[in-house]
Amino acid sequence: MDHIGAMSRLPELPLLRLMLTFEAEERIVDLPPFRGAFWRGLFGRALKQLARADTPIEAVWPEEIATIGFGRYRRDSLYEMLFAPGEEALNIPAFRQPPPPFVVDMPGGLEVLRAGATELVGLTLIGDAAAEALPAVLAAFALAARDGLGGNRGRARLADAAVCWREPGGHIPVLSNQGYVTLVPADVPPVPPCPAEIEVLLATPLRLQAGRGVLGPETLHAADLLEALVRRTSLLQRAYGAEPLTTDFGALFALARASRMFDVDLEFAAQHRWSGHQRQEIDMGGVVGSFRLALGGIEPLWPYLFLGQWLHVGKGTAMGMGSIRLRD
Repeated sequence: MDHIGAMSRLPELPLLRLMLTFEAEERIVDLPPFRGAFWRGLFGRALKQLARADTPIEAVWPEEIATIGFGRYRRDSLYEMLFAPGEEALNIPAFRQPPPPFVVDMPGGLEVLRAGATELVGLTLIGDAAAEALPAVLAAFALAARDGLGGNRGRARLADAAVCWREPGGHIPVLSNQGYVTLVPADVPPVPPCPAEIEVLLATPLRLQAGRGVLGPETLHAADLLEALVRRTSLLQRAYGAEPLTTDFGALFALARASRMFDVDLEFAAQHRWSGHQRQEIDMGGVVGSFRLALGGIEPLWPYLFLGQWLHVGKGTAMGMGSIRLRD
């Protein structure tokens, strides 16, 4: 651990954690139980509408958002930069397909919303540029809700948006009643002192590959989760942080392999989503449940586990897969 401390710096990845509140204006039916992929798809389609330079902005800009702004992005590059960044988008040749700078965090919800009911959607924006595009991000979500949700395309409106680090209360509103958006800079979340042990809750399916297969409840080990968190944090910091993460990865992985789970209560959750791009059902199953993890002796891994609460891990992170909750 002394070697890691001498050679390493803590992750410095600026994040903006938001809670979006939608109010159903009419009854909405046939909502999918797995909501992360659902809202991600709506967000992507709305971004494409907003990014169309040949369409007057007033024709697609939702009335819930009065402020028109894209931050450091151009309007015509909005979809590419936020939803589907590529090597050209970030100008980092080492990346073939960088992860998108957002995570939708919504484990699930009711399949029917009555008029007046609310839907809460967690959203993490990763990096300064994504945070600066907050008005366009909120406009895309508002546009998606206005265009209709569920099987009957019931309308909803974006009623509130606030900075909120998961727990209710103490949040900072960023959307006024008049529709003006207050820009809040992304910031590196402070990491609290490392506890002696922690309960890890896998709130949405964790889908990690091992060879050609997906790890299941019997084959998943703490090292698999911890190593994946280190890799994802490093990848995101290289793409969206000020500078690449400097650390002794080999030493961190050696610590991860020494970790052990106990009080394990895991199961495999089977689920699928429809891919319009591939025109087929996609397997989205993964491990859910909880376990306890002793952190004594592996303290350098604690920052990565802590940040995983907002970054998620494994396959499908942008659509809410691999959501982690920590309980001391």
